[in-house]
Amino acid sequence: MPKALEQLVQEREATRDIAAKGLQITAEVIMNKAIQDRSFDSGWARLRLSPKSYSLPSTRKFALSPRYTRAFRILEAVGKGNALRMDLPAAWRIHQVISKIHLDPAPSPDDDPYQRNLPPPPDHIDEQGME
Repeated sequence: MPKALEQLVQEREATRDIAAKGLQITAEVIMNKAIQDRSFDSGWARLRLSPKSYSLPSTRKFALSPRYTRAFRILEAVGKGNALRMDLPAAWRIHQVISKIHLDPAPSPDDDPYQRNLPPPPDHIDEQGME
């Protein structure tokens, strides 16, 4: 192989290595930003479902399946804080520790999104459902 061709091949490989490292760093920055921007202060999160990451055992066709689950309680942060241990049903056969990338923050199920003042329940109700 001529020296000029060898030099060209080496320069091309060096350029590929630099580009690959740049892409890897960019992907890490984007992922870290996506993880850090989400606040799970409410203590609840919902699992984002997709055929490539998580799906429920009962779903056969993704087009008709739900995109999110209901809100589940966050038990603890795991590792460097990029994953959360969730209180998921055992019947789902999904590991309890899930990356924050696959989760969306959710309000507590007890919180009223409209912040309404509900009247207190009646003290006594007879057989006909009247007070």
